[in-house]
Amino acid sequence: MKKKKRIVCNITKEIIESLDTYETDEFLNSLLRPGGAREFQDSLEFGISGYTNDQRELWEIPEVRLFMKLIDENFPFLLHFCNKEDETLKWISLSLINLSGENDVFIVKQKDLLDFITNRLQMMNHLHKENNYAKEESMEMARRIVKYFKEKMPVYPQRNG
Repeated sequence: MKKKKRIVCNITKEIIESLDTYETDEFLNSLLRPGGAREFQDSLEFGISGYTNDQRELWEIPEVRLFMKLIDENFPFLLHFCNKEDETLKWISLSLINLSGENDVFIVKQKDLLDFITNRLQMMNHLHKENNYAKEESMEMARRIVKYFKEKMPVYPQRNG
């Protein structure tokens, strides 16, 4: 069995606070080189440093949320590239989804989550078409993504029947 690749995009608190996305954008866009979509699918993780003493989750920190929104504007393929095993995709998604709440209680509206997933799956399908993925491959990845969200984000709506 072929060993799964693991790539880490390290970002410091200083880079996040300065909103300097250049190096991160360059790194992520390098994954789009010919063959990169297949080579690096499900392998991306983010290493965020400088927030160890912050009690909040990364997705609760306003500058992290803004930084990830800027990254997502230039690279909307994180659902394809991020691994589907750890919490990376969860905190990134929570950074990008509109949240409501107060007093340290945050609510993810089902519609916002579904809109987010639908939009990113459309972007992933575009990437798959450009890289000659078979329809079955795209469907399988979409199933794994939906499964990930059902397991990691219990607000994911369940359908009756």
